[in-house]
Amino acid sequence: MLEAVAMSHAALSDPQFRLPSRPRFAEGLVVVPSDGGVIVEGGPTRQLLGGRSAAAVLDRLIPLLDGEHGLEELAAESGRSLADTHATVALLYASGLLEDGAVAPEVGDADPQAIAFYARTIDSTRVNASGAQAMQRLRASRAVVAADARSRGFAEMIAAELTAGGVGSVDLVDAGSTAVDSALVLLVGASPLLSRTAAAAAAEGAGAYPVRLDGEQLLYGPFVEPSYTPHYDDLALQIDAEAGTAEPTDEPAFAAAMVAGDVLALLSRVGAVPSQQSLVRLDLRTLVQERLVAVSSTPDGIPLAYAFEASTAFPPRSLASPKDHQVHYKQSNIVLQRESKRWPSAPTTPLTQRAAIRQVDGLPDPAAPATATDLTAGMLADIVTRTAGNRDEGTPREGKVRRWAATGGNLGSVQAYVLARRVDGLAAGVYGYQRGDDSYALLPWADPSADLAGVSESADAVLVLTGALGRVASKYAAFSWRIVHLDAGVALAQARLLAAAHGVHTEVAPAWDDDAVAALLGIDQDAEPITAVVSLTTRRPEGSRR
Repeated sequence: MLEAVAMSHAALSDPQFRLPSRPRFAEGLVVVPSDGGVIVEGGPTRQLLGGRSAAAVLDRLIPLLDGEHGLEELAAESGRSLADTHATVALLYASGLLEDGAVAPEVGDADPQAIAFYARTIDSTRVNASGAQAMQRLRASRAVVAADARSRGFAEMIAAELTAGGVGSVDLVDAGSTAVDSALVLLVGASPLLSRTAAAAAAEGAGAYPVRLDGEQLLYGPFVEPSYTPHYDDLALQIDAEAGTAEPTDEPAFAAAMVAGDVLALLSRVGAVPSQQSLVRLDLRTLVQERLVAVSSTPDGIPLAYAFEASTAFPPRSLASPKDHQVHYKQSNIVLQRESKRWPSAPTTPLTQRAAIRQVDGLPDPAAPATATDLTAGMLADIVTRTAGNRDEGTPREGKVRRWAATGGNLGSVQAYVLARRVDGLAAGVYGYQRGDDSYALLPWADPSADLAGVSESADAVLVLTGALGRVASKYAAFSWRIVHLDAGVALAQARLLAAAHGVHTEVAPAWDDDAVAALLGIDQDAEPITAVVSLTTRRPEGSRR
């Protein structure tokens, strides 16, 4: 769900948002009043615009959203304030219901239904400002379909589909041809000669797109861009391993349409493209689709970590979608920013006032030996708060959650635990940090002196960082694993610099026993993986250590 006011603020302050200068309600959308507001069908997803006044507001505003009126004109003619009109237009835009009449080039004899389809679905990526602009993008594009002799008929079907879909120029060439210019090159079949065509495309800076029809199995993708994907020759080996020598399918036309659909989405920049970064395997009998990681194989297969990194890699800037940024403003994701772990039944202790750091010239050296003779509660509070906490005493300010250390999506994935062994002003114990109110929750079952792998015996305190994987995954899915570890890296650097500024030495454990640490803290590693274990040590006289 999106809120009008939040989207209005985003449109005014976020440079990645560009409201239509002359908004037009996309043709073909169906508006249905309901008890809870207004339902709009026909776009990429069903939209519910809530509120008792939604129907009345839209009844006045939608007829004016014809691509001819600017915001001030819309406000004047609808009888609403400019601020309210801006908020409503921002919400309609973020809901995928508007295109920009000011960016709607003439596309001549283009199929009106095709233009209407693109107008209703440009919100899938928001690369195009209007359906006509997407159609113009297609018309300006060029595709070369290179095929071996065995796949010639199938390649002809793909070429016909691309032409019918609006691609400006489609050429069919033999495998091995180097006449590719700057076109998107489809490599259809299994001939080794296709490698030569792929090399020519790479030399021209053009993308390539493998396609293999293997009996009742269709293999297609990914979009080969040598700057961020394996080369075609490597992918061809992977496709060879997945394919066989089956007889041709009875449904080549359907297979050609499936390939063309993804290629048209790539060229128009409208719609989701499963094969953009994955090798897609489609069973033409069951229509079960699998996305395979497109990476270079090794004699021992594909390393799991490498496969994960490849499957969640960012696309190149040329294929990035502005729409991906918009999810930050969904109300459900904004709520996630305010979530933090709590122990409601545990005894709590407010953090001591943070101690001021010592004045240093430039950045402190995290590897420097300790100069402080004691680790005080104030020093520890400063390290913990500014590593995993929020600014402004842990509370949102002006609707925004402000953090000391940057985190992906501003979700605050880093959770801190403290094993206080010898901290002046803080009783020995194991504590969970509650950033909502800057307090420690005592974990009474845990022993702060527990012998843990990777922890220094002389540590005055141990800082354990975990990642709120469950929370982050609700927004970022598989990518969340990368985010919690990237966040941990930022937090770890922050903690070490802060500790050094207080004269405290940090020793980062190169490895630890996940099960032992999880058992000590009482956490579920599937939802909250351990990301760092850090020993905090002072130069306290040896005789005072106990």
